[in-house]
Amino acid sequence: FGGPAWEWDATRRQYYMHNFLAAQPDLNFHNPEVQDALLDTVRFWLERGVDGFRLDTVNYYVHDRWLRDNPPLASSVAGTNGATSTYAFQEHLFDKTRPENL
Repeated sequence: FGGPAWEWDATRRQYYMHNFLAAQPDLNFHNPEVQDALLDTVRFWLERGVDGFRLDTVNYYVHDRWLRDNPPLASSVAGTNGATSTYAFQEHLFDKTRPENL
């Protein structure tokens, strides 16, 4: 955790986004093909009798469609929580807890 959210992939010659580890790329849930692939995977396991699914960090699943930058926290708030990372100094409007996650 920590560091930039964008990682360069030399094989594909493009960047990809990740919220956590670089080995855990985020999925673009705005893409209908991604939605279909996920639903197909869920159906596959349901047909085999699984009892359920564990969904982790669901408030990070959907990002702002345009991948806008978060604005900085108001100066009256920034730095009052003891945090030192740049992530802690953002107002997280566009990268987590989006209405689409509900």
